[in-house]
Amino acid sequence: MLGFDIKKFIFSIINFLIFIFILKKFLLNKILIILEERQKRIKESIEEVENAKKKVEETNLERERIIENAEIEASKIQKAAEEKSEEIIKKAKEEASKIIKEGREMIEREKEEKMQGLKKQLIELVALATKKVLDKVVEEKEQRVLVEKAVEVCIESVRE
Repeated sequence: MLGFDIKKFIFSIINFLIFIFILKKFLLNKILIILEERQKRIKESIEEVENAKKKVEETNLERERIIENAEIEASKIQKAAEEKSEEIIKKAKEEASKIIKEGREMIEREKEEKMQGLKKQLIELVALATKKVLDKVVEEKEQRVLVEKAVEVCIESVRE
């Protein structure tokens, strides 16, 4: 029979209401509490993730700041090193120039000393040769003048 039975319908409605009452009385509060706890944990997890993101961002900013400072410091150190090396090179060049100049001066002094020594020896040799050639005694003053002139001529010819 396919008809509608009002008794069964009312009985089903009463059974359904009793079932809902029992569910509400015993299970609904527990389910709501579980759902609230789960929602709270999800919210806390989201907050923890956001805090972790903030910490990562702060750490990245700090790392970038440290790298930037390190690059600046490295640049300063490199610049100071370049300036120091330029200063050292400049001092070395000055020292080398000074040593070369002193060497040239020393060579010039030694050359002059040798020339004076040679001049004296030459004067003596010319005087001796002149004395032997002339075979007479010339006044010492005149002899000295003649010898010096001869030495000057010899020195001039040596220098040329």
